[in-house]
Amino acid sequence: MPRLRSLFSIVVAMAGLFFLAAPVLAQTLFIAGDSTASAYGPEQYPRMGWGQVLRAFYGNDIEVIDLAKSGRSAKSYIDEGFFAELERQISQGDVLLIQFGHNDQKVNSPERYAAADTAFKEYLGKYVSMAQEKGATPVLLTPIVRRKFVDGVLQPTHGQYPQAVRELATEAGVGLIDMNALSRQLVSGLGEQESKAIYLHLPGADGPIEDNTHFSERGAYVMAALVAGGLDALHVVPRKQDPPTFIRVEQDGSGDVTRIQDAIDLLGGSDEPALVLIGAGLFDEKLFITRDNIAFVGTGRDRTIIKTTQLRADWRENHDDDWGAATVNIKASDISFMRLQVLNDYGILHGDNSHQFALRLMEGSRIITEDSTFITGGADTVSLWNKQDGMYYHRRAYFEGYTDFVCPRGWSYITDSEFYSRGGAATIWHDGQLDESQKMVIKNSSFDGVENFILGRRQYDAQYYLVNNRYSAAMADVPIFRVSYEDPSSRRPNLWGDRYYFFGSVKQGRPYAWLDDNISAEAARITPGQTFNGRWDPETKLTRLKAQLALYETRDIVP
Repeated sequence: MPRLRSLFSIVVAMAGLFFLAAPVLAQTLFIAGDSTASAYGPEQYPRMGWGQVLRAFYGNDIEVIDLAKSGRSAKSYIDEGFFAELERQISQGDVLLIQFGHNDQKVNSPERYAAADTAFKEYLGKYVSMAQEKGATPVLLTPIVRRKFVDGVLQPTHGQYPQAVRELATEAGVGLIDMNALSRQLVSGLGEQESKAIYLHLPGADGPIEDNTHFSERGAYVMAALVAGGLDALHVVPRKQDPPTFIRVEQDGSGDVTRIQDAIDLLGGSDEPALVLIGAGLFDEKLFITRDNIAFVGTGRDRTIIKTTQLRADWRENHDDDWGAATVNIKASDISFMRLQVLNDYGILHGDNSHQFALRLMEGSRIITEDSTFITGGADTVSLWNKQDGMYYHRRAYFEGYTDFVCPRGWSYITDSEFYSRGGAATIWHDGQLDESQKMVIKNSSFDGVENFILGRRQYDAQYYLVNNRYSAAMADVPIFRVSYEDPSSRRPNLWGDRYYFFGSVKQGRPYAWLDDNISAEAARITPGQTFNGRWDPETKLTRLKAQLALYETRDIVP
């Protein structure tokens, strides 16, 4: 996009950079702005502001304090006392990002309205002056475009407000990131349909939600990538993301390769970070992952599907172990799966519901899944089996299968996910026999299935934390239990007893006493950090992966 690169250079040139030739080396970035920049809690997901994810683009030496407030204008932010709080916190050497213009144009809201060419600039000037008086560096940002297309062309909706910000930056000799121009290029380039993904276009209980102002998670990250690129170009805060290797898999030949395994093979033996971007399609192939540090990113759990048809028993007739018995076979660490589906449909096609794997870990640890689906027609759908030091994290996953279809060995944390049991002895299973701290934590998730499906069981020592979960009326009144085998060689020691911890259970239909709270509210606040004993931070890893994806997506916009 040569025109856009030229535009980005103009944005930098008009910012008066002669006094910003060297990096400011800020330790703290403050953000004053409106709902497009503000932070939102998990209960409002997927709505996110670019300010709440900006931290992901920097190392640990940069702090981001997002003081943007939803619904405010440059005027009302001051009048309601938020400006005073900002003034109390900001200090010498900090950077202040200032972005208004959405609510300032609302004539029918006098507490927020300010005319673009007069009062609006005067209010913004107060932020600039305050920052300079405090020894901080102010940077002005024009408002991000709303998504409004007419006949396929993105329309301007902010009137003279973006130009007012540009003029003030020139007059005051301060840095400018022209987010209006940059986001216009981004949204126009995506087009009318694809751009819906970066705004809030969602199904809703009362009909579809079509919010063309606020951002989805993906939208927040790509807008933050533009901001980070602008700060880097202004020499205010240099980016510290070392770009990973990217390989695109597209079945139509428009990518680097057409098969996922070819992408894995292309990476070779290096363990440098790599992202494999997988386009839409049904990929009928087994994956063999032996290289560390790869993230596999699809285009959506119903658009990117990796499938095989394999019964474990059939595989083991001619093989000594399970290497190859799954759709995705792993002998590696630091592997992530995002926005895709993994399917082993043997039982669905043939009616045999015995062991068949979607995911099978043979060696390695630190496996992440997010916004992904895992389905088999049998038992042991997701079998992450490293009982020595295996650690696994799942967020917004969908799991489906028969007996023990989610069955980790080691430490596992699952949140905001769905379990659907097709039947069998149990839904979940845990092996925690080698370390008393090994546990399976499931929070804010739902369990459903066929009539009288069973929640869980164990064979080895195990530890379950089931917190704030929802259980359908179809679930049987069968507490988590220990399997007892007649064959003495199959029995395992029971060193630590029954450890089944519940809190905040919501059961449809008849209540079951065994779901009642048996731990404190404090214990129920168990985090990934506590689950993994401080040895691994998967949520920070995910934010950095998303920042890398956003930088890749905006690579033709930010030089």
